[in-house]
Formats: sequence, C-alpha cells, structure tokens
Amino acid sequence: MATRVGWVLDTELAAAALVIVDEGSDDTLEIQREITSIDGSSAPAKDTSVCLVRDGATHYGGLRSARVTGDSLELELSPEAADVLELPTSFAIGLGPEGAALATEHLPFLLAESE
Repeated sequence: MATRVGWVLDTELAAAALVIVDEGSDDTLEIQREITSIDGSSAPAKDTSVCLVRDGATHYGGLRSARVTGDSLELELSPEAADVLELPTSFAIGLGPEGAALATEHLPFLLAESE
C-alpha cells in the first residue's frame, strides 16, 4: 500500500493537520489540531485536543499514542475513537521515508500539551 503524507498549517482556518492518504483506495486519515497565532507564529490552541478525521467521520480526542518507528506511524486509539473511525485500537501505517520525516517533524506540534 502506497501512501501520501502532507502537512497543512492554515492560519485562516486556525487548524493544522497531518494528512495521510492511501493511494490505492483514497482512504484518508487526518490528525488535526486547532491552532492560535502568537506573535506571528502558530501554536496549538489552549484547552484543545487532537481531532481525528477518517473519510468524514470525526472524533475529538481518543488518540492515546502516536510514534514514528522507521518508516511507519504507530497509532493507539481509544475504543470510542476506533469505533467512530472504524479502525482497530492499535495499528501501523507505512509512510515511506519522506512521510515518516514529515510525521516526525510535525507530530510533536500536534500532540503538544495545551496550557
């Protein structure tokens, strides 16, 4: 399965997202976060959590862990998030080297604790 990975930072929509697309099925998974602008730079918005979107199904919170191992993104979801998104609670997605580099660079921003 080949995937495409992209990073979106949209200050007008006040959102950031790591977008993963399965090229074979066009199935998408987005890890999103509301952002705020501070002195011209973007930061995770206060009192917000990660929003998971899969092909239109949306769940706020529910991402228990996310880490890049080699060229894969390993995710653990709460049972509620897995149910809404129709995914297993633990799974890995092959991202390829460039996708893994994007995920490694941007996941810390998406997963940062809000103050």
